[in-house]
Amino acid sequence: MESPLYSSYKAYLMKRRTANLADGISGASNPDAEARLEEAQETLDALLVDLETILREDSLDEMWEELQPVQEKWSGFVEQDCQWQVKRDPDGVVYENCVAYYVEERIENLKPQLCGGLMGSGTCPASEKY
Repeated sequence: MESPLYSSYKAYLMKRRTANLADGISGASNPDAEARLEEAQETLDALLVDLETILREDSLDEMWEELQPVQEKWSGFVEQDCQWQVKRDPDGVVYENCVAYYVEERIENLKPQLCGGLMGSGTCPASEKY
């Protein structure tokens, strides 16, 4: 399932590409930034799948359900902050790097949950792949 943040990013990217084509500019403005964001989002999505599995196996379904609105609020914050930052960068590179930064940061913040809790051991076999 695609995250709302990534869906929003893809809509933004399509809008920017359409504007670029109208201005006679073809292609992505920054393929490296796009690739960074895509990789980070895929990693976060995989981590969330693993986290759901672990929490449900530990009979912590309620914790998983409580995380959903947290993720939505986090996505909303990231979207708003990066949209604000992009106003200073009409080429959109700031937006892609901004969202990628937050997604990478979120991965680091959620990894300990795979190991039994916030600020737990920090690393375990489940978290090492992230």
